[in-house]
Amino acid sequence: MNAPKDEKTLSTGDKQAISWNLVLISLIVTALPYVILVCTAIISPTYFMPFLNNAMGRIILIVLAVWNALGMCFLVGEAKKGFSRAFLAKWGLAIMVFVLPLLLVTMLGPAILTINQALTNIYK
Repeated sequence: MNAPKDEKTLSTGDKQAISWNLVLISLIVTALPYVILVCTAIISPTYFMPFLNNAMGRIILIVLAVWNALGMCFLVGEAKKGFSRAFLAKWGLAIMVFVLPLLLVTMLGPAILTINQALTNIYK
């Protein structure tokens, strides 16, 4: 079976299927930080305690969760428009801007905060 050579040869059903695949991929990628957060909380419940006990840590998590949700809405909206080279550029940029901050804070935030508190206690 030969693949279509360009976008003009795709039927509307094919375009819609590709669009919904892009929507699904966008949802999965933007949900990844939430999945990591929940899995980490289940596996090691005390890992997030320094972050959740600190007011700034709670604010950072809430702001980044809302920011990631905005990114999810943006990516899904762009994915529904269909695939194009412009979509790839927007998708890559949106992943770096909206998803990566929450992912990094989820994985590294509590450890960095713990190290910071330990150094603060040492140098008091």
